[in-house]
Amino acid sequence: MKVSIIIPVYKVEKYLNECVQSVVNQTYKDLEIILVDDGSPDKCPEICDEYAKQDKRIKVVHRKNGGLSAARNSGLKIASGKYVYFLDSDDKIYPNAIEELVKLVHKYNEVDIVQGNCNPQSGYENLIYTKERFPNEYITDKSYLQRMVLNIGNAVTVWNKLIRTQFITSHNLYFLEGVLHEDVMWEWHVHNHINSIAICLEKTYWYRTDNVASIMNCKDKTNSFISMMKIAEQIAPYAKEKYELRYLFYFCSMYAKEREWPYIKDKCKAIAAIKHLYKICKHSNALRVIKNEIFFMTLSERMTRILYAVKFFALYARLYRNKYE
Repeated sequence: MKVSIIIPVYKVEKYLNECVQSVVNQTYKDLEIILVDDGSPDKCPEICDEYAKQDKRIKVVHRKNGGLSAARNSGLKIASGKYVYFLDSDDKIYPNAIEELVKLVHKYNEVDIVQGNCNPQSGYENLIYTKERFPNEYITDKSYLQRMVLNIGNAVTVWNKLIRTQFITSHNLYFLEGVLHEDVMWEWHVHNHINSIAICLEKTYWYRTDNVASIMNCKDKTNSFISMMKIAEQIAPYAKEKYELRYLFYFCSMYAKEREWPYIKDKCKAIAAIKHLYKICKHSNALRVIKNEIFFMTLSERMTRILYAVKFFALYARLYRNKYE
């Protein structure tokens, strides 16, 4: 069974060799390795081409810079494996990673997604899957799966998953281009269609946290914030269930934290984005459900729901208040 590993490449000259070598040296050999050079201005394009000369399993796509989503979509267009696996080019995978994941594909025929386990460089405990958190190796309960996918306590990522290619193509699960945090939108679409997940407790992925050039470590959060608001705009009209609202309001309110606000440098752009989202949420199911259900909740549930709503409106107020600062 062929597995297509898609690696978007941009400004990772320092880490690229380590990443690609971890894939080339996999114990599982039936691989299609797709390196997508997203217009990287350093030596990454040459490094990719050199690897393609050395290993016939490697394909290289050179494209104009369009962002992570566009690069992943470019890889998907030429992927021929039954399953695909996304790997960020500043990370790496364990030598037996794909072998361990494929074992579960053979064990649970046609499983939609096999979730790998992670060893983060530091922090990010939610990326680590344990028997205590996930006692069942194979999950098919639709309701549980939907809540699991949108559970903000789990990892909201597309990487480190073996994903059935037909599951992606049949449900049009491509990545929203032109925004950051594309994984958030992708997980939302996945939760509507997922039928089965297998959990691999073996460590498969090493996640780097010290790459200063990473989107996650960017000092100006303006574009990050605006992207999150654009994604929230698409989710808000369809969020009805409690777990869906929790997912929506978590990402809406994450920048309401005092420690995040100073990193939003362009206040005018931020204000425009939040005003637009506010207009959408004002007439969406999200706020209507809050109003309709709040009197039927327990005190704990009521306070939790109010907290999410207050965070959102607190963010709106703060942005408006800082307009003239």
